[in-house]
Amino acid sequence: MRIIRRTLSLLLITVFAFGIYAQAHAEVIASTPYVSTGCTDISALLSYGKYDYSTGSQVSALQNFLHAHNYLSVSATGYFGPMTRTAVMVFQKENGLKADGIVGVQTRAHIFAKDCAGSTLPTAAPSIASISPAIGTIGSTVTVNGSGFTSSSIVHFSIGAVPAVVGNNGTTLTFTVPEYIGPYCKPTMACLMYAQILSNGTFDVSVENANGSTSNTVQFVITGKPNPFPQAQ
Repeated sequence: MRIIRRTLSLLLITVFAFGIYAQAHAEVIASTPYVSTGCTDISALLSYGKYDYSTGSQVSALQNFLHAHNYLSVSATGYFGPMTRTAVMVFQKENGLKADGIVGVQTRAHIFAKDCAGSTLPTAAPSIASISPAIGTIGSTVTVNGSGFTSSSIVHFSIGAVPAVVGNNGTTLTFTVPEYIGPYCKPTMACLMYAQILSNGTFDVSVENANGSTSNTVQFVITGKPNPFPQAQ
């Protein structure tokens, strides 16, 4: 009986140890060879422990970029482990960024500028000339007109941030007015996360570009929710 128990204990220890080893060395085993896509445009916040399945394959896109530019010695695995974090930190140091190993707004913009022909980082702060409409319901699509917008720009709305799409060479930006929003938390900050229900009222809107510069503030007025049962005309 003692022999059986001892054997089971050794087996469990071996399985546990192998699991830790496999996770730590997951990046060494390349799942696919590198295939250049010509332009790397990462939109997700990437950091240690992320996988392809939760980021839309953007971990592999990052690893492909790092491998192609000799920051990473192995091919893409789809797992953001210690080797990828170290490679990101080296890239950040070389580009004058904070070397925290987190692929945030500024790091993504530098990757885009380095990998996409003819792309440059903005040199000036973004500027908002107008928004249209300035009044509407939750779910409204709002167009921001101005300058200095980038593909990785953040729209600050109320206490949080919302996804946006940039067009017309950085002069327009569109976003959807959310029903719920949480506080904006930069990658290097520890924040208490919660969701706030947006109701009728006036809310500040501003834009932050890849250099971390923030625009002037304009206002959007929420007038309620759209009618789910509109009357027939």
